[in-house]
Amino acid sequence: GDSLIVPGGRSVPAVFNRSTGALSYFELNAGGKGVGGSFVIADDKSFFVHTRQRGVREFELSTGTKQFLQCNEPVLYNGLLLTAADSGGKPVVKVHAADRRVLWEAPLDGSGDLILSGGTLYAAGASGIQCLTLPAEPQNVAADNPPLTRTLIPPAAIRGNIQRLLAADQRLFAVTAEGHLHAFAETAETAPVLHDLITPLPVEPAPANATETAAALQQSLPAEGYALWFGAADTPLLCAFATHSPFVQLACIDDNPARIAELRKRWTDLRLYGKVTAHLSAPQHFLTAPYLAHAIIVGAELSSSISTDPETLNKIYQSVRPYGGILQLLCRPAEAAAIAAAATAAKPEQATVEINAFGVRLIRTGALPDSADWTHLHGDIANSRKSGDARVKLPLGVLWFGGSSNLDVLPRHGHGPGQQVVDGRLFIQGINTLSARDVYTGRVLWRKEFEDLGTFDVYYDATYKETPLDPAYNQVHIPGANARGTNYVATAEHVYILEGAVCRVLDPASGQLIRTIELPHENPDEPQEWSYLGVFQNVLIGGMGFAKYRQRLDLSFAGEDGKLGGSKAGFGSKSLDRAGSMMLVGFDRLSGKLLWKIPAKHSFWNNGVIAGGGRIYCLDRYPKQVEEKLQRRGIAAPETYRILAIDPQTGRELWQKNDNVFGTWLGYSEQHDMLLQAGAAASDRLSGEPDRGMMVCHAENGEVVWHQPDLQYSGPCILHNDMIIANANSYKDSAGAWFLKTGKPWLIMNPLTGEESPFTLNRAYGCNTILASENFLTFRSGAAGFYDLTNNSGTGNFGGFRSGCSGNLVVANGVLNAPDYTRTCSCSYQNQTSLALVHMPEVETWTVSTLVRSDGPAQPVADLGINFGAPGHRRDAAGTLWIEWPAVVTETSPAHITVNPEATAWRRHSSAYADSSRPWIVASGLQNVTGLEIETTLGGKQAAKAPAKAGKSDDCLTAPPVTDNCNWKLQLHFADPNARVTDTAAQTRRFDVLLNGSVVLENVTVQPGSSVVQEITATTADKQTLRLEFRALEGQPVISGIQLQRTSP
Repeated sequence: GDSLIVPGGRSVPAVFNRSTGALSYFELNAGGKGVGGSFVIADDKSFFVHTRQRGVREFELSTGTKQFLQCNEPVLYNGLLLTAADSGGKPVVKVHAADRRVLWEAPLDGSGDLILSGGTLYAAGASGIQCLTLPAEPQNVAADNPPLTRTLIPPAAIRGNIQRLLAADQRLFAVTAEGHLHAFAETAETAPVLHDLITPLPVEPAPANATETAAALQQSLPAEGYALWFGAADTPLLCAFATHSPFVQLACIDDNPARIAELRKRWTDLRLYGKVTAHLSAPQHFLTAPYLAHAIIVGAELSSSISTDPETLNKIYQSVRPYGGILQLLCRPAEAAAIAAAATAAKPEQATVEINAFGVRLIRTGALPDSADWTHLHGDIANSRKSGDARVKLPLGVLWFGGSSNLDVLPRHGHGPGQQVVDGRLFIQGINTLSARDVYTGRVLWRKEFEDLGTFDVYYDATYKETPLDPAYNQVHIPGANARGTNYVATAEHVYILEGAVCRVLDPASGQLIRTIELPHENPDEPQEWSYLGVFQNVLIGGMGFAKYRQRLDLSFAGEDGKLGGSKAGFGSKSLDRAGSMMLVGFDRLSGKLLWKIPAKHSFWNNGVIAGGGRIYCLDRYPKQVEEKLQRRGIAAPETYRILAIDPQTGRELWQKNDNVFGTWLGYSEQHDMLLQAGAAASDRLSGEPDRGMMVCHAENGEVVWHQPDLQYSGPCILHNDMIIANANSYKDSAGAWFLKTGKPWLIMNPLTGEESPFTLNRAYGCNTILASENFLTFRSGAAGFYDLTNNSGTGNFGGFRSGCSGNLVVANGVLNAPDYTRTCSCSYQNQTSLALVHMPEVETWTVSTLVRSDGPAQPVADLGINFGAPGHRRDAAGTLWIEWPAVVTETSPAHITVNPEATAWRRHSSAYADSSRPWIVASGLQNVTGLEIETTLGGKQAAKAPAKAGKSDDCLTAPPVTDNCNWKLQLHFADPNARVTDTAAQTRRFDVLLNGSVVLENVTVQPGSSVVQEITATTADKQTLRLEFRALEGQPVISGIQLQRTSP
């Protein structure tokens, strides 16, 4: 038919009109939970898309409406539907009519796969491979006389369980879940072996001197990860090197077709191809990911030319991995000095240049400039919840994806500790595992299993089921690390992870056990659990014994716990008992020597034990629920609540504060040496945490800088340089941000009106809390979301994947790390995968800004960009905020705009207009536009959705009449919708533009696939309306964007 169906990963597909390219529909929620996948088949009536298991669901093709039929292994044939099914406990194939009645069935086991080829139906399952030949009119087969079936391949002839059948070239191919590929051909007797792809073929060996040099070169390089080799002129050396390559993959790049063909044949014969690959390209044009390779080797011939081509050198060098990645330029000794000087002059980032036995070596030493680590649960021991990484900035694109599954990750609703990122390694915890992954490729570096990490009933509970593909709700929400804190900490030297009463110290590079540190138990027969973990300077800080309020204070919360039904059942007293520690102990973290012990008077809140400025700070108090229980016994809240500062080396008390101890959260600002006391109320946190009150003290002595007891907000708060930034709950504006030194609200300029208003942000559904980096915030807002702090442009989405129920969008080591923390999620996000993102200026970024309000009183425009047909808001480098029109991602537009009803919106990707200064403006627009009216006031509109296409504007409420004249500068953007057009019939568009009845632009000419920008001035009075007309001279007039800047008054 005329429909183009595009699969959407884990979602239902998008359907386009194949003739025009117009989107017919893409209803992400149409399938509900558990429906959607990359497998889609269709006829002219229906399409079928995968469920989370092996089944498929039927949808009506014309509308995308979900149908009742769910079946397995569907085959579409002349209006019929054939499916693998079960009848009375026996496997069968059912044949359905167009109305989905079962016409007949046959005893075939298609539980593995079912395909039709050449009129024969092939079925794979526990019975091997079976088949039947369909009659000429299968719809007329009698139900009691189905066609005969026969077994082609018995189960004993197949290695594993068949999951896919393919038919091609008169052969039948079977793929098993265990990774075996079988090929079968119809023969008189036995089938010959078609190809042996395992046994190497004889090839001419590399010369001895090349083999010796290659071995020495390999020994000098890091033998792990990925490697690149540019320039294959010295084929014997390259071949000797590749034959014994220690890398996950070695890719060779050369611009000589004959050499590449020779290498491909040689490595195919040696059965190395895949582990070693050859690519035809000039080095300066070969596209490789940044930071990919542990080692890059450049052949001698290319090394000589690079000495006069610093651009190519730097392009190759960008793929060298930080933390010791190597670029080796092979050359003769006589050339080394000149090449080394040229390499130094090229100024490759963070490179050490040295001459060695093979030529010139560039080592990418240390971390990427302006990057930072992410350690502890909240980014650092100071609870800042902010990464110091300033290298990563929006917009972002994919560096890598895949690499590891989510099976070694804790269940998402348990809110376990998130990843920690140190020195190019990402550490993440599973139920009883800890693994390390390469930040720059996603490769799993190591995985270590433990007997019992104490995660049960803390980071997951009895409601969890190991059924990740089941769409049923799995694992109720529990506070997890939001109450208990983390049970592991990663540093550059060691990884510390708790196992019962001991702390295991691991090598971060290998995961090998270095030592074990034990708590100082008074009674070895009754060891205390290790209840808190932190690292500051050379001190390992441990909590000894959970608070266990019920047992210790003889309290019962049975009544309160009994009222917590459903998804709140895990938020009872058991989580409260693990939110604090009864004693803190300090160890020398390098030797394990005990340094000090400090008992709590009440309980040290695990979220209130932090460090910075040469001090450790502790929050010692009871939870609200315990206070209330004790008050019923006539025991008032103790006056001995305290915030305590101690010396990390000796445990000596430095100062103590006993008044106004109200919070459940401490944060420390290294920049200002100030201590924040606050609440941390939010979804999926302990219910007794306060949602108001904030105090900042001098960390040196505890003296109060400011205190606002009635300030209400959602936590936990972020300490971002000079600011305290509050969290935002789902579908709500955040309470804002405040200056750390004064407590005054942070006001930002609204570019649309020129007026200041308090900073706030909004997000869609999100069950995690906000994390920060230097340049932007990350969180879940439906999908993975962000807020750009550099220009306050609003909330956006990375799109295509969701973040975890615990914050897993962590900026560190120069990338945005997003390990898949969505285990058991059955929602229809297109991609369920781990990935990493890096800065890519060419990527489109759209937002929804809280500065763009359609409600409230009308306000005059100061500076407004209108981006016709755009999918959201965007702020340009000059600070102008461009808003979408008509409204697409927002409910309504604040701009009062009317266009002629015949005008239609169009949109392309901005890459089609890469030559434009702002391609994202001209990548959409209105065509066939003849009249356009824009009121120069914003807001004051009724809450109604804008029309789906351009036409009549929404009615206004009360826009105050303005009689003073206003002068305006208008910048008009025009673009042809047929970007990169090759159609010789494409027309040039020519038209005049009139403003308020007078011609202001004559003969505006827009060539096919091009864009034009023009500026005009205007004066408005009375109703403050700009009336534009577009008078066609040739083709249809178009408009992509208009910027209005008030120049006076």
